[in-house]
Amino acid sequence: MALVLDYQKSLSESTSTSGTPADKVQVTQTLVSGKTYVFLWSCEAQNNNTGGSIGVLFRDKTGSVSLANMTLTPQDATDYVLMGGVCVYTAVSSASRNFAIQFSQTSSGTAAIRNARIVMLELDTADFAGAVSTFDSTSSGTFQDRVSLNVNGAAAEPYLFIGAFGCNNGSAAASANVEARGLKTDGTTAVNVVTGLWGDSVGSPYAVQWVETLTGANVNAKLQYRSHNGSTAGVRNAALVAIRINSLGDTYVDTLSETDDGGTDNTATDSETVS
Repeated sequence: MALVLDYQKSLSESTSTSGTPADKVQVTQTLVSGKTYVFLWSCEAQNNNTGGSIGVLFRDKTGSVSLANMTLTPQDATDYVLMGGVCVYTAVSSASRNFAIQFSQTSSGTAAIRNARIVMLELDTADFAGAVSTFDSTSSGTFQDRVSLNVNGAAAEPYLFIGAFGCNNGSAAASANVEARGLKTDGTTAVNVVTGLWGDSVGSPYAVQWVETLTGANVNAKLQYRSHNGSTAGVRNAALVAIRINSLGDTYVDTLSETDDGGTDNTATDSETVS
């Protein structure tokens, strides 16, 4: 049974002129060896200098490993830009582990972050997840698989698919050129086709969600991308998750308000289990 294990947030603005990543919001849970955990994370980021940049990480602090990294060089000194994604972690031991959204100023100016949230899920054997964090690129106009997720569920079972990656076109001055889509398990039905994604480093997040009733076992859902205009298109931090909807039996209720918290609102409790 898939569980919503934790939810943490920090909504107020935090700033930094340091190149050392600082925590914005974090979750700490005791994991079970062999279990797979999914993190849905997001925030709004900016730098007040259009010549500067802000780096945002989703980091396994216990293991000192970045599960996702994004860098934004702003085109405007006041506008915030959405950053975030989906990260997957499979526990190798039963122990407490800490994960966090971190941020830093990576060149000049003042980096700022707000409205940071983490939802942590614990998957069951009926759920499936795949992730590829490394960078990949193409100049081809043919869609490339970035994540191909085998879903070995029962026929007629409904599944919720959630996927994301960060886009990169190699240069902030280059024209937008990354085209992305999700692909259902029938191998032909595209979902949320988006053209014109770009990022001077990895600064443009792509996300897709859909619900699909499986027609049989051992089928593949995909996250794909291609070059829209022949220039080099790249992606990293790619993940795709399939959650059996009928297994979502536990409900997590955040007992804290969604008001400005000064960065201190970091505890919550789960409320009940329903069948």
